[in-house]
Amino acid sequence: MTRRGGADRPAHGPRVSGRESQVLRWVAAGKSDWEIGQILRISEKTVNFHVENAKRKLGVATRIQAVVAAMREGLIEDEPFLPRDFDPPIG
Repeated sequence: MTRRGGADRPAHGPRVSGRESQVLRWVAAGKSDWEIGQILRISEKTVNFHVENAKRKLGVATRIQAVVAAMREGLIEDEPFLPRDFDPPIG
């Protein structure tokens, strides 16, 4: 069974990985790939990899569209400004 407007998307919505969801929450908070990389202690290239995978899975073209789609699907919360998994720097 497929959803209206998405011939190859399952009825239960797209599946994004935990890391993709995590990265999209930081994108929603307005962070750049470099900033997200610093926060999550991963490379900027890895952040971009996760954003691009999420965009593909969600069937969208831009980062903003990915955030909106993820929020609509319930994949990220609508108050993403401090993700639950944020560990503030010590010191």
